[in-house]
Amino acid sequence: MRNGVDADIRDRRAVLQALGMAGVAVPALAACATVPGKGTPSVSPPYLDPLFNVSAMARLAGDLDPSGVGRVHYSGRAFGVAPGEPVRPLYGIEGLGSNRIQSMADGTQRFMFAEFAVYTDLETGAPLTQWTNPYTNETLPVWHQRNGPVNFALSPAMNAFGAFD
Repeated sequence: MRNGVDADIRDRRAVLQALGMAGVAVPALAACATVPGKGTPSVSPPYLDPLFNVSAMARLAGDLDPSGVGRVHYSGRAFGVAPGEPVRPLYGIEGLGSNRIQSMADGTQRFMFAEFAVYTDLETGAPLTQWTNPYTNETLPVWHQRNGPVNFALSPAMNAFGAFD
């Protein structure tokens, strides 16, 4: 199939999946926000509260115990896409990360992350020292990834763009 046709099919599937999720979620949310027999909202849904959202993000990202350290391992492949060509794997990646979360008195959550990843050969899994870009045929040195520490805070006083209101 042509890429445009594949994209159209994927778009339709995404829309149908979203409609299906909405069909399940909307009645469930409505049931949570109404008093039986009265049909009026009893309380605001918690996701409208910025403090709840910041706390939920922290709970999803790691351990709220300040002495706790969350750890993550990931592995996979990076892919390249060029117009008129099939998607192709470029290289592997294997990484480790750790995080700590500190809750502040005002509801702000401070995130502290560190991460290390190695880019690997697709065939052998060995760490790469150089890599040939299949689109340009240029051979380049490989710099493995070391991120961190990366520190940031999420506050209930921040708007959707990360700025304070």
